[in-house]
Amino acid sequence: MKNKTLVILDLEKNYDLHEKDLTFISLNKGLINLDNCKQIYLKKFRQIKKDVQKKLIAKLLKIISENKNEDNPLIELEVNNLRNDRYNFIDRITNLVIIKKIILSSGFNKLKIISDNKNTLDIFDKLNIDIEKKDFCKKEKKLSFFKIKLLKFYLKSLFIIIFLKLRKKDIKKKNFESYFSINPNKFQYFKKKFK
Repeated sequence: MKNKTLVILDLEKNYDLHEKDLTFISLNKGLINLDNCKQIYLKKFRQIKKDVQKKLIAKLLKIISENKNEDNPLIELEVNNLRNDRYNFIDRITNLVIIKKIILSSGFNKLKIISDNKNTLDIFDKLNIDIEKKDFCKKEKKLSFFKIKLLKFYLKSLFIIIFLKLRKKDIKKKNFESYFSINPNKFQYFKKKFK
């Protein structure tokens, strides 16, 4: 039996990787170096895409209509506010379903996933074919300055409290108002002048 391999490319940018004599599907704009490879275009599967979208929308409508009386957060989700230029997750779901149908119908016995998206790498694990994965995901370390910001806030608050305590001793019964805040006030209430 001939080894039929399908390569799924889901890359944001181009990478220096060489593959040859394979069939591939590109899900994103990034590519690798491909020699003598055949591309499967997902545009050819418009009817399958329409059917999948109809099933998905029907299922969501069924869930929403069954839970109308309850406090249902699904009604307020962005899924119900779709625009073509806003989110691509519906197209991504339908493309992945199309790829699954292609794999099952064409008799591919090996799948090679080359991706820099962590979700795409794990999506086809339940299929009964040999899967090879190449991960180009960047593991970014996010610095959190929350403790520094919190300390800064506490120091400002402490300064204001100490200042007000000292100020209270100096105030002798005068008809005068003062305003202290962490954030500057840009409005004049009742047009009174502050001293």
